[in-house]
Amino acid sequence: VIAAFKEELEKSKEPGYKPVEMDEPDDEVPEVIS
Repeated sequence: VIAAFKEELEKSKEPGYKPVEMDEPDDEVPEVIS
């Protein structure tokens, strides 16, 4: 799960990235929860 999350994090830096719908879908890229 962590690896997949980091993978999404890398993708989120790419232009035209569509965030994966999680608990709360958002129009913007979700903030990193620490």
